Amino acid sequence: MYPKIGVSGDQVKISFRWWDQLINAKPGGIKFDLGQVESIDSGPHILKELRGLRAPGTYAIILIGGTFWRSTKVREFWNARRKLADQTVRINLNNHFYKSVVIQVPDLELFKSIFTKANRLGNL
Repeated sequence: MYPKIGVSGDQVKISFRWWDQLINAKPGGIKFDLGQVESIDSGPHILKELRGLRAPGTYAIILIGGTFWRSTKVREFWNARRKLADQTVRINLNNHFYKSVVIQVPDLELFKSIFTKANRLGNL
């Protein structure tokens, strides 16, 4: 249900199970450098912000997944389930194919602390 997140040096890789890869309309995972992380925010409000036309991907009552070109012309990646709304994290990126990556993690504080220590960003 949760993606696998690995940090190796300056590189972050988010890997998804085969089922999520199918739903996301994106095989494999997402990679980015820690230096590309602008900020991280979390909370159920993130799921409510998904508005506008999205493609390709999946949008259902309980599931949001995919590589989205929103009607606002912003590329975002979403892999989220409504029942886990409280565990939603948005990673805002600079100079990357995606402006943001939205996933869900089992422990928000641990997730943020790993990024803060690895990237030495006090504002995450």
